[in-house]
Amino acid sequence: MRNAHDKTFQPYILTIPEGLLNDTGRRTRAAIRTRLTIRGIPMEESR
Repeated sequence: MRNAHDKTFQPYILTIPEGLLNDTGRRTRAAIRTRLTIRGIPMEESR
């Protein structure tokens, strides 16, 4: 799915720098990346 700007959710995941995330945020981001990788979906660039 894409939004009105033709973007998926992926670029928005990376807008917050890793160092500013708490442990839960870092684990969640890592889990999303893992799921995408397992499914063969390439990560998009952040905006």
